[in-house]
Amino acid sequence: MSLNITSFAAALKTYYSKSKIEALIYKRNPFFQMVDKIEDLGGDNWKLPLIYADSQGVSNTFATAQTIGDTSSPGIAAWLISRVSSYGVATVTDEAIQASKGDMVSFLRARTVAMDSIVRQLGRSIAVAMYGDTSGYVGQVLAEPATNASTFDITVKYLPQITNFEVGQNLVIWSAKSGGSQRTSDGSDAVWPIAAINRDTGVMTLTGTYDGSGDIAANDYFFYEGSRGNAMAGLEAWIPETVSASDSFYNVNRSVDRVRLAGSYVQGGGLPIQQALTKAANQVALNGGAATHCFMNFTDYQNLVTSLGSQVVRVKHTTDIKEKGTTIAFDGIQIFGPNSTIDVYPDQNCNRQGIAYILDMSTWQLGSIGKAVSIVDADGLSMLRQASANGYEMRFRFYGNLGCTAPGFNAAVEF
Repeated sequence: MSLNITSFAAALKTYYSKSKIEALIYKRNPFFQMVDKIEDLGGDNWKLPLIYADSQGVSNTFATAQTIGDTSSPGIAAWLISRVSSYGVATVTDEAIQASKGDMVSFLRARTVAMDSIVRQLGRSIAVAMYGDTSGYVGQVLAEPATNASTFDITVKYLPQITNFEVGQNLVIWSAKSGGSQRTSDGSDAVWPIAAINRDTGVMTLTGTYDGSGDIAANDYFFYEGSRGNAMAGLEAWIPETVSASDSFYNVNRSVDRVRLAGSYVQGGGLPIQQALTKAANQVALNGGAATHCFMNFTDYQNLVTSLGSQVVRVKHTTDIKEKGTTIAFDGIQIFGPNSTIDVYPDQNCNRQGIAYILDMSTWQLGSIGKAVSIVDADGLSMLRQASANGYEMRFRFYGNLGCTAPGFNAAVEF
């Protein structure tokens, strides 16, 4: 078969079917895979209403009930959730296409490594954001780097956060999640490609010179270039540690009923991890919920398994992707809450060490326009000629956000 841009683009579109993309993006992202998907999120905003308080026209005295009932109404909140955008771009040179004429199948096989990679990376960025807040931060700095020319080393504050980074990414560092100041390494350079990563120690080598003018400090925040302030509202946003009196979260002031509108943030107070999780599950039950799932990072998960010893009860979540004959499976364990059995899964994207999320999964939805990760082809073209290079682009995108219909049925627990 003769290979040209038309036949190649058609083949790519067929190869990257919806199920193929799902197999790539969900394989190692349990919360992302398990959450309900709403794939018709059109319009300007996604409106999610919640009745957080019932009408109060109730009394043992009729006249009192009538008087209160005349002025009382249900407490109704409605989140107006805006969509966020995220993109992945893969390229192929015209020379590679021309060199593969007559052998499109071989060419596809050769190029899918790079293209599969961009799909996985876009999916992973979404999965990481689902645990974060709207700032888009992906880690914190342990300490100011030492001065060094050409490259310098920097360490993440919490080792599990190292999974958020890849060689070749461009990073920026700010003093705060929002506001604050952008940091530099030499008074001017403020964007650094990652040259190397030591995943055992949490040390990254960044390309750039660090000298006496550098002002990176302990507890600063890492961001991917172009992502600060543009991220979805993940679990950290929906179940925050604190809520101020002036809170305005997607058009709702959650301070009027902090738990029902922003979930419970439970302090484990030095309790063993199992007891801390049970404490959070009790809080969820007290507020009318029944927790079904718990997600935590691998370090905390291993500590939980070790503490349970012979009492560990294993569980497996499986999903079949029929078109590709692929099964996505996640292994976990079970713990028992006051009114439900809770499946606990480790998730590399939950990288706030010492934090776990106790969730009623029926209250969570990932809303998007179309599939969470889709090929950009509204004009019928799955490949586009590059404007400034002799090659072609294949674009993938995500337009959506995470929503919760009942935050009060969920909790974050800090060990």
